[in-house]
Parts: sequence; C-alpha cells; structure tokens
Amino acid sequence: MGVSNGQDIQGSVTELIVLRNQKSNRLAVYEFNVNNVVFTKEQRVKIQTYKNLEPGAVVPVKYLPSNPKFSFWWTKLIEIRNNACLFAGLSIMLALYINVLKEK
Repeated sequence: MGVSNGQDIQGSVTELIVLRNQKSNRLAVYEFNVNNVVFTKEQRVKIQTYKNLEPGAVVPVKYLPSNPKFSFWWTKLIEIRNNACLFAGLSIMLALYINVLKEK
C-alpha cells in the first residue's frame, strides 16, 4: 500500500524555509501526531503555496499507518482552496458590476 492510500490526519506547519541556489527552493516543515508520537517532516512546495502559508497553518496530511514516517501533506488541496476563493471573489465582483450596468 502506498502513502496515497494511507490515513488522513491534520498536521500543522511549524517552519518555512528558503534554500539558496536550488531551483525548487521552498520548504514547509510540518508535524502531526499519531498515538501521542509527534512526527516532523519537510516538503517542497510551490512558491504560491509558500506565500500563502505561515507557521501554525493547519494542513491535511496523509501517512502510512504501518510507518507514519512516510507521509506527505496535500498541497493541492491548499492550491485548490486558494483558487476557489479567488474564483468566488471574482464572481461576486462580476455580479455586482453586471447589476450596476443594469441600473444605468
């Protein structure tokens, strides 16, 4: 069984790191707790995801129950949520603009 079929849990970002002289140079350090054992991992993230994070942010983690050291957090869910918020905001602005045009 791969980690993608693993157990879901909430984790939290503990640190954000920028590595020098590397193409993919943004890291987010996160931790999660399984059976009162805290696991800490770091994961490369896209720059847009990095910009939207801060220490303490809650992130969705998936881990392998037989060995929680194997884990990752779902950066795609963060990116999808951010895009959905942007789309909703633009939709509201467009609706308001259309209403203003109708009133003229």
